Amino acid sequence: MAVITNNVTFQFSYGGIEASNTTKTQGTDPDTTALKAFKNVQAVGTSAEDVDMQDLTLTEQQKVMFTNKDATNFVDIYVRKDATPTDTHVGRIYPSETWGPVRMPAQSGGYPKLRLQADTAACNVEVVACEAKPA
Repeated sequence: MAVITNNVTFQFSYGGIEASNTTKTQGTDPDTTALKAFKNVQAVGTSAEDVDMQDLTLTEQQKVMFTNKDATNFVDIYVRKDATPTDTHVGRIYPSETWGPVRMPAQSGGYPKLRLQADTAACNVEVVACEAKPA
């Protein structure tokens, strides 16, 4: 059986304050009935657009991670919670930065959905995602 493993490291030093190298490793069993996963590069324009979740079963929870592959522009991340065309800003990834991995809830009626928007020019964003059963 496959296991999804998150290895996350976060450290910083600013104004005399330093955080030690904090590493968190966590394993998650994928949806074992029919695991679907993908790694894709999505061209993201300057208008907000849905993340292409390929053939994932969106009525299942997913783990998602984005990496901004652009050398100059940032990408904003939004969540649309329902059919009302209102997006909530949940993150920004500068050139070469990664956002996630995060667990997204299962969709109901097509929502919630992730959306991306490039700053001043189109950007390539690497999308890595897989289905994951509840922890």
